[in-house]
Amino acid sequence: TNLNHHPIRIYITGGSQGSEFINKNIPIALNALNIPLEVKHQSGNGKSFGIKELYSGNISIEVEEFYDRPHEIILWSDFIISRAGALSLSEAISLRRGSLMIPLLSAIDNHQLLNAEYISDLDMGLIHTELESIESLSIKLKHIIEKKLYLKWSDNGLNLDHFQAAGTMLSSILK
Repeated sequence: TNLNHHPIRIYITGGSQGSEFINKNIPIALNALNIPLEVKHQSGNGKSFGIKELYSGNISIEVEEFYDRPHEIILWSDFIISRAGALSLSEAISLRRGSLMIPLLSAIDNHQLLNAEYISDLDMGLIHTELESIESLSIKLKHIIEKKLYLKWSDNGLNLDHFQAAGTMLSSILK
């Protein structure tokens, strides 16, 4: 791929339920980078109000409450910012996209953090916890973009299909 073919494209999703944390804080963290970006932001049902306005002018932003065909948005993107549910992570990996993962703190048995650690160990993503600062979130995003980690992620030779990835994550959680 030509490295200068477009601004970095990011798909942001808190899942179908949406995420207050992601909806409020990701725009702030991305604005701080002060670079042109293309963003598709899935807010969750009934949670889209006011999100577009949080983004600065050099970010081309589309906000939808729900994308019917998330795999198309994943393929459009350079990388993803999402929760760390097994389904969304395995879908991203099977489409060769890495993620900045923000595990849901209240997830049962902390399984989202375990999912995120698994993906991080595969070298397909970075983890940001809600307990860390927004500055730290911006630094991680800047690192992904400046070091072009998303290219490394998309070239990662992992041969994981969707079900294999989900199954592997599940078995590592159950251990």
